[in-house]
Amino acid sequence: MYRLLNKSQIKFIAIIAMTFNHLAYAGIVSSWLYYPGLITFVIMAYFLVEGFEYTHSRKKYAVRLFFFAIVSQAPFYLLSKHVSITNLDMFSYYFVRGLSRDMSLAQRVLNMIRSDLNVMFTLFLGFLLLCVLSSRFCKLLKTIISILLVLLSFICDWGGYGLICIYAFYRVRKSKDFFMPVFTLYIAIVIFQALLMMISGYGYLSIIGVIYAYAKNYFCILIALPILYSYNFTMGSSRLKYFFYVYYPLHLFIIWFMSQWWV
Repeated sequence: MYRLLNKSQIKFIAIIAMTFNHLAYAGIVSSWLYYPGLITFVIMAYFLVEGFEYTHSRKKYAVRLFFFAIVSQAPFYLLSKHVSITNLDMFSYYFVRGLSRDMSLAQRVLNMIRSDLNVMFTLFLGFLLLCVLSSRFCKLLKTIISILLVLLSFICDWGGYGLICIYAFYRVRKSKDFFMPVFTLYIAIVIFQALLMMISGYGYLSIIGVIYAYAKNYFCILIALPILYSYNFTMGSSRLKYFFYVYYPLHLFIIWFMSQWWV
């Protein structure tokens, strides 16, 4: 495949997809636009690993991620609090609701996966994970800290899936094999949701319904593959470095404001 896109161009694709994802999440645009936006985290996870490898100061990088995570939390909370089960894309829950004939089941599923902290916290924890993996700690200590970071990430957007994806990209950072991390994320999401339903005591038909829904809808994650394979490993404009950080909390606030009048 021709490598036509630089880092800045791919990030622009990611934030456009993210914007439509959040507009759909808020019920402002068609819910069909929710799932293609899932490519954004995959792309950002890869660039986090790349940034970790090439940054001049990992300390400054970590501080920057944490700072924007704090700044983004208020608009993230406002938007998350505003969105209801009826606004969120119902594709993932329609099959479950149809089998159980119980709307409250869909609501309980949503509550199980709702995040308290925004995705910048996920990226920050992922960065800490990379610091641990590249440290001189003994293997046992690395394993313990890594597990604790993954568990902590479950209160964040993308949660444990996110750290799994970041870890997978880190493992293949030299080979530039994009398929394995992206496909690993896709499978992890489907399997975890099935396990979550099983542990929660739902019947097998409901579990099958959730597997089907997540496998179908999260297939959009794989759209990230041709985008990443088109990366030519050049930076693009350095002047846009902070634009991508600022855009995240700013667009969340704007979408929340729009949702007060639109929905």
